[in-house]
Amino acid sequence: MSNIYRRSGANKAPCSDPMPLFIDGVYHVIHLSPPWDSLGTVVPEIRSKDTQRHISSTDLVHWKVHEPALYPGEPGEVDEDGCWTGSLVRKRDDGVFYLYYCAFDHDAENPQKICLATSEDGEHFVKRPEFPILRPAEYLEQIDYRDSYVFWNEDEGIYWMILAARYESGGPFHRKGVITYRTSEDLWNWSEDHVLYAPWYMVCPECPEMFKMGDWWYLCYSHFDQNAKTTYRISKSCHGPWRVPSLPGFDGRRFYAARTLTDGNRRFQWGNIYEREGLNNESRWTYAGDMAMVHELIQREDGSLTVKVPQEIVDSFGRDVEHEFVTMMGEFKADGNNMTVDATSGFAYGFFKEESEDALMLSAKVTLKDGNGAFGILLKSTEDLSPSWELIFEPARSRVSITRYPVALDPFWEGLNPKIKDAPMEVDGPRTIERPLHIEKGKEIDLKCFVDDSFVECFVNEEVALSFRIYDPTDGAPIYKFGLFSEDDTVEIRDIHLREESDL
Repeated sequence: MSNIYRRSGANKAPCSDPMPLFIDGVYHVIHLSPPWDSLGTVVPEIRSKDTQRHISSTDLVHWKVHEPALYPGEPGEVDEDGCWTGSLVRKRDDGVFYLYYCAFDHDAENPQKICLATSEDGEHFVKRPEFPILRPAEYLEQIDYRDSYVFWNEDEGIYWMILAARYESGGPFHRKGVITYRTSEDLWNWSEDHVLYAPWYMVCPECPEMFKMGDWWYLCYSHFDQNAKTTYRISKSCHGPWRVPSLPGFDGRRFYAARTLTDGNRRFQWGNIYEREGLNNESRWTYAGDMAMVHELIQREDGSLTVKVPQEIVDSFGRDVEHEFVTMMGEFKADGNNMTVDATSGFAYGFFKEESEDALMLSAKVTLKDGNGAFGILLKSTEDLSPSWELIFEPARSRVSITRYPVALDPFWEGLNPKIKDAPMEVDGPRTIERPLHIEKGKEIDLKCFVDDSFVECFVNEEVALSFRIYDPTDGAPIYKFGLFSEDDTVEIRDIHLREESDL
């Protein structure tokens, strides 16, 4: 049983689109949940009929599952096809909880509109049909209008609601995504839409969010093109202009629909990792899946944000796992929890052999001595690396990525080399996740990698996160959860620990 929350409900229904709020010392997360029997399907009418489930925690590790906050409506009701993403806010004067959500009805003229449920205790919610339903302005498309995020704007002294929308006309069709905002003094009566951000480069900015840290405002959103990721922009004003930060994004592709909360001192981020159709590595992605490991955001002087794994999660992996390191190629010199590998002008790799059935954390500190080669962690790989996923550090390219091998051959070369095993083309391409990372020769890299069932989640230097889903091979080939490799470089690895979750 993982300490990491993934999904809830008796049947472990998929989940997505977290809506977090910190209340009286408790972390609350409401999230969408498609029907439990939609596992692995991509049929929109089945997959999108969302319930809103509710979980809470006091320590980010132990989670209480509450009764669902909202269910889809009955036939003929405004939300009969699902209660989609919104946000939870507590009214400042009377403490009543307002849960805004996108009501979905396939057959309506405005299939997406903003509705409201309220709660006195933050746990039992009642839909408010008398609430004046919010619909898109005339200059906006009538199909896409969702993902309301409501907060108290401290600079303006009024409540704001930001929304994902699209322009009705003008500009390239696939670039009409826009974020709008409305204002309210009482959380009931709302102004008309105003344009907040229209960059003209995406289909739709899903699950937008705004918050302030220090002197900086942050506008976060996700977009569902092939990169499918959560990103953000910064400004010194809540009205913009919104600029690209020096380190854009929080994670890689498929870390999606992320939202944050603050406990007054730290800011945490929840996102989700989608499933694939048929639950295998070769199939296309579908909507919803499982919650990713919570991220902690760190603000840099220039306003950009970096990411680390919260110490509470690290501490929950407190039990050392018995293992041996098996060298497959090259030479690894071990000294206790330290190791050196010399792969100058060559390649070396090996695996950690263990028998744990729980989620595992590999932590280590890595130094590249030459600084021009590459080093990495093998993730859920077979013995002959066919297939393998590699967390690879490339100093010469100032990047870290999760890359799949072998890479599929062009058809001509595949026909010319019939003895080479077929390598299916990864839907996302061979380099599934890529993040910029400056790696200095001789400078130590702090690394924490987690493998939990089909999830791999890696955190580097309290700077970069890379989260992905890797299913076990369909042919039943045995895999190693973790391994090490080096290409054309001498690498020193210190403080190597392999740990599983403690009984906390």
